[in-house]
Amino acid sequence: MLYLKENYKKIALWLCMGLIFLGVTNLILFFFVEVLYFSILVATLVTVELTTILRYFANSYIVFREKISIRDLIKYHIANLAAIAVWWTAVNVFAILGMHYLIASTVAVILSTTISFYSNFFWVWKKSKH
Repeated sequence: MLYLKENYKKIALWLCMGLIFLGVTNLILFFFVEVLYFSILVATLVTVELTTILRYFANSYIVFREKISIRDLIKYHIANLAAIAVWWTAVNVFAILGMHYLIASTVAVILSTTISFYSNFFWVWKKSKH
């Protein structure tokens, strides 16, 4: 808990970036489905990869003030695999069940955010104490 109290500004900024990326994710998803006519399955795969890369750059630079590195990008991908899987699965299952894909995406972001939060703050950008 002390770690979270020490980082409340980063947490607030991370949550703000998350809200921004909720919109970015839905815009990208809309583009692939409505403009390029990708299936939901393919559109969500492309969208989740693009937004994962973009979120890494935004979080690294804006929230955590860290230099960008391929090593950390790979670490970020690994850390977010569970959140990615939850988001992709939820969007597609909800869409198959009849929910509009953009609403499904929004609900899926809410479901995957907790996983992403813990992997980001407690692994990817956690500062080790020497």
